[in-house]
Amino acid sequence: MKKYFPKNSPPKNPFVVLFLVALGLAVATLLFRPDLDLFKDKAPQPISQSELVRKYQADELKSIQIKGVTVSAEGVDGQKYEAIKEAYATTADLGLNDPIKKTKVEIIDTSDEGCGKTF
Repeated sequence: MKKYFPKNSPPKNPFVVLFLVALGLAVATLLFRPDLDLFKDKAPQPISQSELVRKYQADELKSIQIKGVTVSAEGVDGQKYEAIKEAYATTADLGLNDPIKKTKVEIIDTSDEGCGKTF
């Protein structure tokens, strides 16, 4: 004689149920941890040129990258900042040339970008 079970019967093995519940809790814990930055905005925070110089003088920046008119910086806390400078302003004009500071200042040459190949 054949036994018939309802279509919505629970799984027979309780270990499978416990495993699935534990897996679901582990995934939920990983996704909603406050220190995990999966859902944080990765775009740099716009900042004024004077605020950037203030952070530089206060040693709140780990590195600064100057590329064209864009000045990108990373804070010691990992926060990224972005400022716009005048086209011909130098690091001395910006106040970013103090050799005593720990902040690494890098200038990226953009003189050959945007024109394509020259023959």
